[in-house]
Amino acid sequence: ASAPDWHPEQAVTRAEALKMFTLWPAYASFREKDLGTIEPGKLADFTGFTGDIMTVPEADILKVDPAMTVVSGKVVYRR
Repeated sequence: ASAPDWHPEQAVTRAEALKMFTLWPAYASFREKDLGTIEPGKLADFTGFTGDIMTVPEADILKVDPAMTVVSGKVVYRR
């Protein structure tokens, strides 16, 4: 049973969740030319994982570990 404040009918897709933290804030702050997607010429802050969190079974998402982190285009962590 779910907690009383949990509303699974309000869940978003993984693609929507990713956009909530990347593309949509870039548009909201009028910075989509610099932020929001991984493209040449854009600022690069992102984390790569040991598995594809967009496709692994939901139960396995929390089992995926960070493999590397890039900040301002430079690798700052590598597993």
